[in-house]
Amino acid sequence: MLCMLACGMTIKAQVVYSEPPVIQQSSTGIVIYFNADEGNAGLKGVTSGVYAHTGVITSESESSSDWKHVPTWLDNSDKYAMTYVSTDLWKLEIGDLKTYYELNEGETVTSIAFVFRDAAGNKQGKTAAGGDIFLDVYPDGLALNLTSSASSSVLTDDNCKVSFTVNTTQLSDISLHLNDANAAPFASVADAVTLTSSYTFPVGDYDVIAKAVSGNSMMLDTLQFCHRGESVQANYGGTLKPGANKNADGSVTFS
Repeated sequence: MLCMLACGMTIKAQVVYSEPPVIQQSSTGIVIYFNADEGNAGLKGVTSGVYAHTGVITSESESSSDWKHVPTWLDNSDKYAMTYVSTDLWKLEIGDLKTYYELNEGETVTSIAFVFRDAAGNKQGKTAAGGDIFLDVYPDGLALNLTSSASSSVLTDDNCKVSFTVNTTQLSDISLHLNDANAAPFASVADAVTLTSSYTFPVGDYDVIAKAVSGNSMMLDTLQFCHRGESVQANYGGTLKPGANKNADGSVTFS
């Protein structure tokens, strides 16, 4: 089956996660957790001296690479020092966005940006593709965040069972759907802020849609997957041999 999804599609897996699970402009007590064995695993096995190079993407940023309120590279002050939690798990206590990042009055944050590193900057924790790590910041009010255990949008028979977590900022009726938010859900919970479930995908293309309804408000979030199945081996029935094959007219065909 042909996969209609781009293999490089971004998947919201857990290189970083936070407490609270959904960060908003007004959130307090924010703690960032970094899984050093995820992403490019550049800091896997490191047990001390890990720092966060961090800034924010705001209403004043011109692009996702235009970090604001970011320290100089290799700033090893206590503010950016990560605390060791357990093997390959680190945390950074931010508190609130306005104070930690010294935001300007009226400045709105859309995401927090990170590169994790050792003290000398020789080892760095980034995404699996070697990019910066971003954690979304949502507007105040009802917000919804859907994450999965998948490291890629393209699945095989070996990893076609995927776990999902939905977090909301208000008590909501939360549901997970395939391809249509109005179809019957494959998982749901009422009056909750978290829903966890898993789904085993047959071969095909899928939208996994999370829906949260609270009063008159509704929010949706979507992840896309393609289960491509396994490649089928077949015997070659042609006459060409590996390498150069001389044709009757004197030309050469390579196979």
